[in-house]
Amino acid sequence: MNTLLLVTDQPFWRRENGSQQRSWALLQFLKSQGFRATCFYMVPLTDSDILATRELGLQIVAFDPNGSWFAKRVHGIANMFGRRRRKAKRPASQAAGVSKSPPGTLQTYRWPAAAAQFQKLVARLHPDLVLCNYVIWGNLLEAFPSGQRPFLAVVDTQDVLHQRQQSFSRYGADHWIEITRDEEAQALGLFDLILAAQADEAKTLRAMVPEVDVVQVGHDHDRHARPDVIDPQRRLPDAPVRIGMIGSGNAANRDGLRWFIDEVWNNGLSAQNVELLVAGSLSSEMDGPTDSGAPQVRCLGVVQPLDAFYDQVDVVINPIRFGSGIKIKTIEAFRFGKPLVVHPHSTQGLSEAAKEAVLVADTAAEFSAACQRLVDSAAMRREMSQRMLQFDRTELSAKSVYSDLVAWLREHDLCVASGRPA
Repeated sequence: MNTLLLVTDQPFWRRENGSQQRSWALLQFLKSQGFRATCFYMVPLTDSDILATRELGLQIVAFDPNGSWFAKRVHGIANMFGRRRRKAKRPASQAAGVSKSPPGTLQTYRWPAAAAQFQKLVARLHPDLVLCNYVIWGNLLEAFPSGQRPFLAVVDTQDVLHQRQQSFSRYGADHWIEITRDEEAQALGLFDLILAAQADEAKTLRAMVPEVDVVQVGHDHDRHARPDVIDPQRRLPDAPVRIGMIGSGNAANRDGLRWFIDEVWNNGLSAQNVELLVAGSLSSEMDGPTDSGAPQVRCLGVVQPLDAFYDQVDVVINPIRFGSGIKIKTIEAFRFGKPLVVHPHSTQGLSEAAKEAVLVADTAAEFSAACQRLVDSAAMRREMSQRMLQFDRTELSAKSVYSDLVAWLREHDLCVASGRPA
């Protein structure tokens, strides 16, 4: 059996946002392929997280050198990522959001004590593979002399960070890290393999770091979370058509939701037999837990499991206009067979065939018209649902998503099993 050491500061077991869901799915796949996994977790665990990880059987080693300097440092980082954010009203003028904490840099994550603990973990666990969630933890690899690492190192980029930062800046939104192309390339050069979330980013990363292998790994969901055969459009007669959006409270999601409410929802769509359901920590960014200030809008808060949200909605929207990485909310709509209206930006990582299965709308008028078509026609909703479910079973299967990664592991003599995530 191969041994995996995962380095992350993301509580991926919560599966509350796209990053966590992606990390969870990737870990489950590697475990299904015969990897025994331990997580080197870089920030303090809450009591609820300790209980949750034990119930899930996760092996967690927490970085905790018990120093006051460290405690202050990680508290600041936790705030920066929004783990301890206070719920507050945000006027419409702050749709993109303003960070209350200054963004970090790669230097922010360079902790000598962490490198020392990482060395000890490697000596004890003898990992075949070290997987870093984001490039920010690449500095830990410097604990081993060049060419003398006893393991292969992989980074799941999730985003091309310098491009994501630039995208946020164009919309006047702060990004969680300041990083240049050269800084990102230098950090990526420490790894043996780079995982790109989508094809365009894989091309960019190969140009940035031509000496390192790059493979595309999209996103695959837990396919045991619900039956393979579902009726995605079951609803009571005369019940309102429910349009749904789910996401974290980051700046891109807040901007997209506010744009949809201001430009689409409040311009006629809300006057019909329609409801808008907002879920995830995104809903806490609005005026209250149940009242958004817009007519017929319900804020559900964090909903677990995902089925509990998607079973309530008839149509899904993804009006996100900036950012990078694969759009997991878009992939989820395919997984749950929900008709999708999406901004062109949020089709990143999808094939042309996938784009043809959804309604892509650039302007507010186009977005409104697309939503109206789905509200008016149950037959259209059902037809789109079946088309999206079929596409999910083929192009978005685990076999398709992880095929390039499996080939690379085999090429480097890491035995892998066949099958899907358990």
